[in-house]
Amino acid sequence: MDETEMGAPVAPPRKPWLKGFLLGSAILACGIVIGAAATYRFLGDGSGDFPPSPEKRHEAIMKRLRHELNLSDEQAQRVSEIFNRKHEKMEMIRAKVEPEVSSLMDEVRAEVGGLLHPDQQVLWEKHLTEMRARMHARPHGAASGTGSSPETESKQEAK
Repeated sequence: MDETEMGAPVAPPRKPWLKGFLLGSAILACGIVIGAAATYRFLGDGSGDFPPSPEKRHEAIMKRLRHELNLSDEQAQRVSEIFNRKHEKMEMIRAKVEPEVSSLMDEVRAEVGGLLHPDQQVLWEKHLTEMRARMHARPHGAASGTGSSPETESKQEAK
């Protein structure tokens, strides 16, 4: 005669998967919360303004300078005015040198591409396309050396 026939209490069947499931769910929830907080912290206030507009960049720079340099209100106002006055000239300089930089980067692209095997060339072009997309998402587009401007990109697409 076994124990169940004698009326002895029978332990309920164990559910080892339940403990793992609950632990996994808790870890997932923590990851979601941390990911959302990091996104908010590093990508801004969630306004969808990424990259930030020039005005928001200016505000952020001024806020940081005020704090780091302990600027008075008058100093902060004057620094802001200087930035505003010089901004247009910087943009003109960027616009003037961008074609030359773009041309040089196109030469680099062609020379490096000439050294590569066909499968490597595909990867190289993919790398350049991704880099160009990241740089064009930034303010000032290709000004920091993406290797092409909208003009040279359209020439290359036409080839």
